[in-house]
Amino acid sequence: MRFLSLILTLFICYSGIQAQDIIHKKDERIIAAKVLKIDTMFIYYKEITDLKGPTLTILKTDVSFIKFDYSYKQQNAVKNKIDYVRPKNAVAVGLGGTGAMFSIYYDRAIFETPSFFVSGRLGFGSWLSQTNINAHLTGNYNFGKHHNYLEFGVSGAVSLNEWNNPNEVYYKYYISAPLLGYRLQPSYNFFMRTYATAFIMVQNSQNQTNVFPMIAVDIGYCF
Repeated sequence: MRFLSLILTLFICYSGIQAQDIIHKKDERIIAAKVLKIDTMFIYYKEITDLKGPTLTILKTDVSFIKFDYSYKQQNAVKNKIDYVRPKNAVAVGLGGTGAMFSIYYDRAIFETPSFFVSGRLGFGSWLSQTNINAHLTGNYNFGKHHNYLEFGVSGAVSLNEWNNPNEVYYKYYISAPLLGYRLQPSYNFFMRTYATAFIMVQNSQNQTNVFPMIAVDIGYCF
């Protein structure tokens, strides 16, 4: 009985020593590791089988998520790291918003922390009567776990030209402010955002301005 107790104690101790983080890559590879640090671009880690070996790096964009061993992290005072790698990029199509009736755009995180990031967007949109280049800048606060974001910010557009109806009056500038919405940005693939805003149409040929509420929906792919 004492022998079995000794074996059990040694097993528990060994398991504690071998506590590990699991890095899940997008190519479905799994790495058993000790994660040391995560910055805006890279994850720094040591292989669990070679903790005295070199520090290795992997791009965050190559990783789906990380499952941390929380008991091990608590013992090492780094328990506040999140077990999620946020993709920096997204491409999407949008209905409504400053992109007008229909738009396509590229979105990229330009500053980030575990719970907050700022993203910028550049796209191309169209009304029935004209086309425009649209852009926005938003702050995104992570109010849920991993991939749920409360989004707030401002966006704008500049008209490129009249299109189908050259004889109609058209506006030169569009502003969406304030912009308030929800962003779903998982660790891979699907991307969705919806937001409400005050849509401001500025300076037509008579220097008129119109303001009205608008709801927009964007759906795309994040990576």
